[in-house]
Amino acid sequence: MTPHSSAPLFVGIDIGAHAIQICTSAGHNENLSLADRWNEYLMQLLGPRPIVALEPTGRHYSAPVIHVLDDLGALILQVDHATTKRYRQAHVSNHKTDFIDALTLRLIAEQHFSGEPIRGVKLLNVAAEDLTTALRALIDDYLRADTSIRRIANRTKQLAHHIWPALSQRFDTYLRAVEVGAVTPQQLHDLAASFATTNRLDLPPQYHHGRARNALLQLVAEVPLRARISIPYDSLIAQQAAQLRELTAQKQYTLTNIIAVIEDPELKAVTELWRTVPGNSDFAIAALHAAIHCRAHEATGDELRGALGFYPQEYTCLLYTHKKQPIRGYKPARRALHLWTMTLLSRNSRPNPIADYFDRQKARNKPHAFQAARGKLVRVLAGIARRGEPCNW
Repeated sequence: MTPHSSAPLFVGIDIGAHAIQICTSAGHNENLSLADRWNEYLMQLLGPRPIVALEPTGRHYSAPVIHVLDDLGALILQVDHATTKRYRQAHVSNHKTDFIDALTLRLIAEQHFSGEPIRGVKLLNVAAEDLTTALRALIDDYLRADTSIRRIANRTKQLAHHIWPALSQRFDTYLRAVEVGAVTPQQLHDLAASFATTNRLDLPPQYHHGRARNALLQLVAEVPLRARISIPYDSLIAQQAAQLRELTAQKQYTLTNIIAVIEDPELKAVTELWRTVPGNSDFAIAALHAAIHCRAHEATGDELRGALGFYPQEYTCLLYTHKKQPIRGYKPARRALHLWTMTLLSRNSRPNPIADYFDRQKARNKPHAFQAARGKLVRVLAGIARRGEPCNW
């Protein structure tokens, strides 16, 4: 509302990296640079409790503007790009500029609150969006660390195989020895020989347990003492192992932060409900929260499937209808749900409705039985979150 009127102030904002275009129902049309106390000017221009419409433009660009609007007590509407384009072409102009986009967003806000709701417009929950941004950033870091770990592990296995095949075949045992400085065959044999002459508690912590010592003894029995090794390979392997330790610690630290976010009071109830579903993992739960923008308790099964991109796209061509899997959806969540479904369908999993549904689809010779089972799991998860009832399988 403006200071001089009880009528709500409708605002359209087109957000860019360095400036925002503002269009208000009070007649202010301005391109505001995001520098030199822009936030104070924006608060003075809009006043308390305006109704603002904006598009999703990448959370890192829009976050500062949204936080200023939240401090004003603004009612923030997020408008899909397709909705803005459709409304602009129908009611404003076929041309696209920052001013025209801001004007279109303002008109959408006015119509949406005049008793004619517009599809593709939703009320923005600032707290949920902040959690979503944090989760997606952490998930990206986790996946990058995981990818780097696999690449370095494969490279280290190649170097170990160059020395002797058994070192790559028993890679975890060899890697444990590398951590204490035993890289070459001679060093491995010396370490194994020390087990007979050294008190257990005086050994490196990695070898306090008898299983670790027995595993190394079995490895040493397969590696000849005179196995040839190129001079730089010992230092290369030691360097790769150090990188693996660092990345593994980073991955675990990131996972700890992810768990802290999904146990935030805003998300904890749904997180605990999803943890009752067999085959779950904290990473999969976090990816689901990020996909649905931390509003799972409000989402229907169809909305959750849409956020994951599990709805097939249909193309009608004369005599038949062709369906294909869309590229849309939050990819980390799609991959996590894929693995979750595979876990429930595995032979080691206890009987569950997802596996029963998959078997029925296979019995009917359905070509996409796995996709159907995955879709059912999504609907089950959405129902659990909406009803607030734990899994009872």
